[in-house]
Amino acid sequence: MSTNSTEEDSNSNNSRPPIWKFVTVEGKISGGGNVRFTCNYCSKSFTGSYFRVKSHLLKIGGTGIAKCLRVSSNDLVIMQREQGEFETKAAKVLPKQVTLPTSNSRTNSFSSSASTGPSMGTRLQGNDNLPLKRKKVTGDSPLEMAFNVQARQDLDSEIARMFYSSGLAFSLAKNPYYIRSYTRAANRKHLAGYVLPGYNALRISLLAKERRHIEGLLEPLKTAWKGKGVSIVSDGWTDAQRRPLINFMAASEGGPMFLSAVNCEGEYKDNIIMLKRFKLIKQGLLNMVVSPNWANYREDDVQNASFVKENIWNDLWWDNIDYIIAFTEPIYEMLRKADTDKPCLHLVYDWWDSMIENVKERNKEEVSPFYSILHNILVDRWAKSNTPLHCLAHSLNPRYYSEEWLKESPNRLPAHRDKEIYDERLECFKKYFPSEVERKVIAVEFAKFSGAVREQSPEYTKGESSMWDLGADGFDTLDDVWILGMADLSLDEPEMEAVLFTADDTIDVDDEDLAS
Repeated sequence: MSTNSTEEDSNSNNSRPPIWKFVTVEGKISGGGNVRFTCNYCSKSFTGSYFRVKSHLLKIGGTGIAKCLRVSSNDLVIMQREQGEFETKAAKVLPKQVTLPTSNSRTNSFSSSASTGPSMGTRLQGNDNLPLKRKKVTGDSPLEMAFNVQARQDLDSEIARMFYSSGLAFSLAKNPYYIRSYTRAANRKHLAGYVLPGYNALRISLLAKERRHIEGLLEPLKTAWKGKGVSIVSDGWTDAQRRPLINFMAASEGGPMFLSAVNCEGEYKDNIIMLKRFKLIKQGLLNMVVSPNWANYREDDVQNASFVKENIWNDLWWDNIDYIIAFTEPIYEMLRKADTDKPCLHLVYDWWDSMIENVKERNKEEVSPFYSILHNILVDRWAKSNTPLHCLAHSLNPRYYSEEWLKESPNRLPAHRDKEIYDERLECFKKYFPSEVERKVIAVEFAKFSGAVREQSPEYTKGESSMWDLGADGFDTLDDVWILGMADLSLDEPEMEAVLFTADDTIDVDDEDLAS
């Protein structure tokens, strides 16, 4: 672990510009990528990015930051040399420029391969009477130069590469604004040398400019809301990528206006989610009921208006919301983990046990009849799902003997010391090993296994105790030892989840599952 951390630290230091070691970073400024730093030479504090640090120490003028007068000529030479070496290494890591698939390269490569290929050469040599085609000259003919065919093909290749490298949808090529922008740039001669806007321009300056323009166009519509009112409506739909979206729009006499869209993919909105949202917008609800416009709604529906206002101003109602969210959060998190298509039956028992412990933590200092009812429901459901075979599989998993797992909760015990696991494991041994002599041998072997796992002794991977490790199939000293591997297999393999190990000594399997 220490070696890996040392290598990671050295790699991060190598990727960091060496100019940073001559300043002291005091902290990051919120809202951007700038930091506050102090020069180690002049002890002056500045704010900015790597560019300002470099300009200050290397005495680069015209960059909006004062030069450091305390840097000597020798130190300046050292910093310039280190900075130059770093920039040279960084330039080598950058992706290389890939040539475009122009028509010249394709024609030349085809002509070269066709003229030098053995099959083509043999065919031409064997048929001397066949006329040889003259090699086509591309790019130099007057017709191609007049229409600038080569430049058009290069531009097509650049645009296509933009789509491929960024993963853009091909439907963007049908966008009229996309077509109009390139057409305008190609038809205007005075736009020669035009450079498309880069990532930062699209993300910052152009986005802010477009937003100001759109907000200016919508300002008359928003102004009419105060006098004529507005309704917030929502509409659920599915886009081209089959994502469930919810649109929020403002409808008024002047017309509808789009507000926002929420992607609800993979989310289930139940009562707990709604309560959490109420808690987040508590201040907004309080402001709503004290607003002068509240009288307009109150006159429309007096009963609902009074009910809403009484509950929003009731501190006990908000305390109940906090209480409900507190004890349901562990349950909700456990359900979210289990709501997956991946095989997770072998993890459900661990999640369930942790969920019950977390519910206890939420109410450990409070005596509540409601909590007792809830806790009894969880424990009863746990006992109903808990089977002797699964407890045996739990005992054979080395993870539940590790210090990392035991430290996650103070109430956890290793499998060989947990009374509930012990009783169920003993019950499983009685079912599959009726002979008392065999059960004694099994008990001794399990004791060796649990002790070896707990102490991490060599016997865990070597010796007879390794037969309890489910990966060691070389040992077969007992006739029915296969059932120990079956216990873990029924939890790890999705195909075995259809197998039901019943209370009697039989194994019920769905015929349809086996047939498939």
